[in-house]
Amino acid sequence: MKQTIRMTKSPLKREAVVMENGDAVEWFIESDHIPKLVGSVFKGKVDKVLPGMQAAFINIGMDKNGFIHRDELLSYHLDRDETKEKKSITSYLSKGMELTVQVTKEGVGDKGPRLSGVVSIPGSHLVYMPEGNYVAISRRIASDEKRTELAKAIEPFLQGQEGVIVRTQAAEQDTAAISEELAFLRSLWFHTKQEEQSKPPFLLYQASSLMETLIKSYLMEPLQEWVVDDYNDFQLLRRLVGGKWIDRIRLYPHQGSSFEEINNQLEKAQKRRYWLKNGSFLVFDEAEAMTVIDVNSGKYTGKHNQAETAFTVNKQAVVDICKQIRLRNYSGIIIIDFIDMADDTARNRILSLMEKELTKDRIKTSIKGFTQLGLLEMTRKKTRHSIKQSLSTECSVCKGSGGALSIHAHAFELERLLLTYRDQSVVVKVTPELNHLMFDADNVQKERLEAWTGTTLYLQLDLKQRLCSHQPYQIVYAGSNEEAIIYTKRASEQD
Repeated sequence: MKQTIRMTKSPLKREAVVMENGDAVEWFIESDHIPKLVGSVFKGKVDKVLPGMQAAFINIGMDKNGFIHRDELLSYHLDRDETKEKKSITSYLSKGMELTVQVTKEGVGDKGPRLSGVVSIPGSHLVYMPEGNYVAISRRIASDEKRTELAKAIEPFLQGQEGVIVRTQAAEQDTAAISEELAFLRSLWFHTKQEEQSKPPFLLYQASSLMETLIKSYLMEPLQEWVVDDYNDFQLLRRLVGGKWIDRIRLYPHQGSSFEEINNQLEKAQKRRYWLKNGSFLVFDEAEAMTVIDVNSGKYTGKHNQAETAFTVNKQAVVDICKQIRLRNYSGIIIIDFIDMADDTARNRILSLMEKELTKDRIKTSIKGFTQLGLLEMTRKKTRHSIKQSLSTECSVCKGSGGALSIHAHAFELERLLLTYRDQSVVVKVTPELNHLMFDADNVQKERLEAWTGTTLYLQLDLKQRLCSHQPYQIVYAGSNEEAIIYTKRASEQD
């Protein structure tokens, strides 16, 4: 597999795309306008303790308070009492207490960010915990002998209250490489950590930059080259990576040019409908709690029978779905509605292919299998916002529903609104479309509406289209009949 990274820098942002065999599979954007919370450490203040939920809300200076569970508190981790699971969170926290916390999950919608009191700085072989005070070995290292060996090798390098989690990759490394990374992560924490201010909340440690994230995640992968178009970034990267990796950093000194051939892939990754090469297509719908992916045969009609057509489309869909999940950075619960396959053999083949393709994903995924309704259910760990969440905002028209009121719905809405102006004269400005729907030339409809609402209506036709499609009417005056007549005459003269 040929793996490369393309990175470009502009006045507003720095972005990078990970490529595998020419396909974009991961997309990172770093900008002051898109704050990176996950991994950042704050000195916060306990705002509310909820014993019934064994949780608390912490003010970290964001729009919404962060949420922390008792089991994520550092004091709970360090508590050696064998009965600590029976203790209430009030044994560890009280309102107004200052607390150092790290964001582990971005807030979504009305939910604030998820927090942990155990600060951790991830590396390739280790997860460094400045105050963790324990050594844990990855469960994926099956050999008890190897686990014991790693624990004994690392403990002499720890200082003070430091702790580490030894990752699976460390099993294949020598002690020198592991201790070197420990020193790097320790230096990263102490040199990046900001001075504490007098009163919380305040930012204590900014999460890793885009470059640091990519170095930690990909320098141990089969990375062939890292293409950069900014000279300062090029020099910084060479200083950071050093050693055998330095020759893989390549400067392409034409701003933005390294992205020209992949811009089309990035544009497609922002669309709800995604067309596959065989004429079938996928539909992506992202909600707060889950993402739903619908597979459609589209223009593909097959050659033999329905069962073969369904399997062929689903097989192609699996490959593209796994790439798009990574590129769009979906997380949480993911439901995939494949074209129905009655044959269990076909389902198992699709499931096996899905598992194979997801092994390329560096983020932890878990396939739960097909439900009774034939939907494939899986989960993916949340590490940062999805591309949609980073690059889009709630539509002012549909408010996130994906649809806007029809002209008929606006007409019904205006009828109800007029009921609140009973016994008044009302001047209403309407678009030609709404006027055509609600009122006729001989004013019969208008008179019926006046009788039903108890109002006297004066209509102003908005021929210059000052009203927009999502608000095709405007009540410009409500009050006495004399004033309504004067208002209508004055507006007519101005038009």
